[in-house]
Amino acid sequence: EKNPTLDKTTSVPAIIKADGVKVYSYATQTSKVVSTLKISAEVTVRGYDNTWCLIESGNISGYVLKSNILLVSDVQLTAKGSYPGVVTAASAGVYKYATEVSRKLATLKKGATFNVLAQGNGWGLIEQNGNKGYMKLSNMYVQIDEFTSPTVKSLTATVLKASLPAYSCALENDDYK
Repeated sequence: EKNPTLDKTTSVPAIIKADGVKVYSYATQTSKVVSTLKISAEVTVRGYDNTWCLIESGNISGYVLKSNILLVSDVQLTAKGSYPGVVTAASAGVYKYATEVSRKLATLKKGATFNVLAQGNGWGLIEQNGNKGYMKLSNMYVQIDEFTSPTVKSLTATVLKASLPAYSCALENDDYK
């Protein structure tokens, strides 16, 4: 019986999304395990089918189940502008890609400021002091314009219609009231 293999038809960066992922010598779980990979390990996918990926990582080459692979292209955002941002959580992780499966680059504390270059799928591509990474949007506030800023303490307005609600803050967060 011939051991299943895949042709090297591509070169796509990917991340291992589980710990202890087995790398097999052939595209079958009955073949020899040549290595194991840790969560967030970066690999290159050289070929794939519905079940298997042929990967390379350093001097490791072999097959992993496709369900253990996360393509980098699925967890990247393209910069579209630059808006001021601030950490609103007690602390927030900054990751290499828009997933907690990727390598953690840093942790920013509440009040840290940065620029938000893009937003999508619950993540923001941020830049601080020339360093880029991804942070969950739920851990930050992004100032789109001067009227939505949590740092604006008061605005003067002319009421044009009777019975309009008035709010003391753009955020429903006690820290900014």
